[in-house]
Amino acid sequence: AGYGTGAIYGIAVDSSPDVYVSDSISNTVKKFNSSGTELLTFSGYTFSAPYGLAVSPKTGYIYVADSGNNTIAYFNSSGTYQATFGTAGAGNGQFNSPKDIAIDSAGNFYVADTGNNRVQKFDSNMTYVSQWAYSSVSGVAVDNLGNTYVAAPSTGKISKYDSSGTLIHDFANGVVGSISEGLGMDVDSSGNLYLANLSNSTNSINQYGVLKFNRANIVKSGTLTLGGSSTTNISTVTNVPMNIGSVTLDNVGLTGNGDV
Repeated sequence: AGYGTGAIYGIAVDSSPDVYVSDSISNTVKKFNSSGTELLTFSGYTFSAPYGLAVSPKTGYIYVADSGNNTIAYFNSSGTYQATFGTAGAGNGQFNSPKDIAIDSAGNFYVADTGNNRVQKFDSNMTYVSQWAYSSVSGVAVDNLGNTYVAAPSTGKISKYDSSGTLIHDFANGVVGSISEGLGMDVDSSGNLYLANLSNSTNSINQYGVLKFNRANIVKSGTLTLGGSSTTNISTVTNVPMNIGSVTLDNVGLTGNGDV
């Protein structure tokens, strides 16, 4: 199945399972069924470089990190605009080019506030709770134990935090090798972490595709190659993996609801 073309960054899946995809160049978010048939385009709102997506386990709303508008926009499953939360700025609850969003089982929101070099946490009512610094953060995911995972291309590593934002440990960098472009990521129901890695042949992981880490987050336990191989120069590769959600990607076995 294919889910559109263009600058595909965000992908998320609901319980149907229908698939939601953001395109940061055409400034659209589209809904597909599990066979890849386009169902609708989100309406009632003008996106500016939409990136990460997440589906709320409580309301079924789809939340979009709208980086160009410095806000989080949310929609019902029919693609109809509901509202936004967060405005442009550097204060609590404000954003500067947010690139990703995750939602835990309690309905708390975690936003990769990229331009402000931090992750912000909000409760289920979208009220600001806390934040922690992270340089150039681009990806955020939450597991079913409430741990938060954060990635940034500039650091070449992934960091794991507990539910209060206390660092547990860093991994990838210096353990299985640096990641050159750790972008979107998600966690499955077994605690495996999947990272969309935009890499090249000089990288010590040396893999372009989706990297899989086990729950211990020490060993790279597998690789799901999408659109290229470890010997392919990045300039020749199409279908660059930018983000992953809780969805099966073309039968490579990437399943599980990692946002809850």
